[in-house]
Amino acid sequence: MLEKGAFLFLYTLTPLHAGTEQSLGFVDLPLQRERITGFPIIQASELKGKLRSLAAVKSGTDEEHGKKVMVTFGHDKESASEYAGSISISDARVLLFPVRSLKGVFAWVTCEAVLTRFCRDLMIIGDTSWSPPALSLKNQDIAVAGDSILCLNNSIVLEEFTFNVRKGDNDLVRELGERLKGYLPREGLHTHFTNSLTERLAVVPDDAFYYFVQFATEIVTRIALDSEKKVVREHALWNEEYLPSETLLYATCFATKPRAPKCSLPAEWNNAPSADHILSFVKELADNKCFQLGGDETTGKGLVAASVYRPGEGG
Repeated sequence: MLEKGAFLFLYTLTPLHAGTEQSLGFVDLPLQRERITGFPIIQASELKGKLRSLAAVKSGTDEEHGKKVMVTFGHDKESASEYAGSISISDARVLLFPVRSLKGVFAWVTCEAVLTRFCRDLMIIGDTSWSPPALSLKNQDIAVAGDSILCLNNSIVLEEFTFNVRKGDNDLVRELGERLKGYLPREGLHTHFTNSLTERLAVVPDDAFYYFVQFATEIVTRIALDSEKKVVREHALWNEEYLPSETLLYATCFATKPRAPKCSLPAEWNNAPSADHILSFVKELADNKCFQLGGDETTGKGLVAASVYRPGEGG
């Protein structure tokens, strides 16, 4: 039984490629996407593997820490049948997607479908404090806060599309922006963009959001050179798709009471091991931390800033 829940937020500092390694289109290495919506995701197995690898760094020199890793993520391959881990992590979904704007440089766009799913996931982890704004946007409508930096008179231009600003929705979008601020990383140089979230936030129709996450991603062409001839190797020209910098994603994390026998528990958990211990350990690993996800690590891709939100702890 899943006892406690939290959100893991991921803010991309550099373009991120979490790929499928197969394609039926013109992109050789596309992003992972949901089958039904086509929205980009980062698969749960990659997130869980990354958190475990972060946790394992200290395990070699700290026996108590090593026990926490095993209890949280499960035993290693040689002893995997002894007991399962106590953390369950979902795919990471896009919450805010950056799109070029004629004014204000870029906008963070979202849509009612994304916000409805986000609020549903909030309820699942135990936060019933708010519901998605009821906007009912039409094809060329867009909703922004009253102090938006994106507006040109009563219009906003995103990529090649012009949207009409909906009047009367300013307060709803401002409230939404202020809430979403609490989920972005809160320390260091990230605060500049965090503070401008409300001014850059734009809620667009579902179809427009689908278009942006399909066709406003970054496509990079890469080559491999023959080291002697200094020309492109045969069959070594390909392109990759990236989530752009400044994308905000979230994944749900659920924890159960540790399944490990008492002798395998760290000393500080022995008295009353609980799901709270598991989520606190995950928060210790990821909250306000930076790490790399996806491919192309040696070219600087996939650097993310993470934050962990638990109901009742702010946000």
